[in-house]
Amino acid sequence: MDSSSSTRLPVYSSARRSLADLRREIDAIDDEIIALLAQRLALVPDVVAYKLANGLPTVIPYRIEEVLTRNADHAARMGIPPADIRGIYERIIAAMCAAEDRLRTIKSSS
Repeated sequence: MDSSSSTRLPVYSSARRSLADLRREIDAIDDEIIALLAQRLALVPDVVAYKLANGLPTVIPYRIEEVLTRNADHAARMGIPPADIRGIYERIIAAMCAAEDRLRTIKSSS
């Protein structure tokens, strides 16, 4: 065995596919993620209605922590760094809370 072969990176099955093919697959997955986020966002009006009817604030800290912990734990079981998923979900939750706030503003001004 020559010394150059010991420094080569292993060849994985995905390396046999073109980068363009891999990017198309990633784009399709991204489309699915966006569709799921849209489904999540579609629940916001019902969440706002419930919270308003029951005197609840937009931000409920214990619920946010439940969501962050549940998804970080799930990520860990899937082999994904939990801190990465926690960061992603912090951003998702912030966006959903902002959507709730916008809707609350519209409802209170009507």
